[in-house]
Amino acid sequence: MHAIEPLANEHVRDVIAAKGLERRRRVSAEISRRAVSRTPSDLMMTSDEVRALHAAGMEIGAHTVTHPILAEIPLARARHEMETSRAQLERITGAPVRLFAYPNGSPRRDYYAEHAALARELGFDAAVSTAWGAARSGDDLYQIPRFTPWDRADWRFGLRLAHNAMRSHYARA
Repeated sequence: MHAIEPLANEHVRDVIAAKGLERRRRVSAEISRRAVSRTPSDLMMTSDEVRALHAAGMEIGAHTVTHPILAEIPLARARHEMETSRAQLERITGAPVRLFAYPNGSPRRDYYAEHAALARELGFDAAVSTAWGAARSGDDLYQIPRFTPWDRADWRFGLRLAHNAMRSHYARA
């Protein structure tokens, strides 16, 4: 068995993410091979699971079809990815899909201002990035920040929430 090089650091993650879908697949397969493990085949939700979430009252939003980094593809392909994702989800749920989440979502790295304008043009009501922060009245509805609430302890979640609420500026494309 080969030693697995440290892949958890942010720089390596960013390099892998920037290489495109096919490169990411090859790197993931190599990591699995070296770790003597298999990549799960059920990472994506099925249509039935999406329908069940929608039926339970969850809002379903689009995210593209093949998860490209929008900043790396032509705008026409970005449009196709966004429109097709939305259309597929609307067929599955039988309801309008009003929200969009940028793949990876880092402003000025994973998407640009023209992608936010495209989300608006396509008729989405809003779009979320992965910029850390808390949205305020008057902020751009097509670059809403968010943060990961994965803290297990209530006090840590409270601190993260307070920290993000105090941030008056967050990254935008």
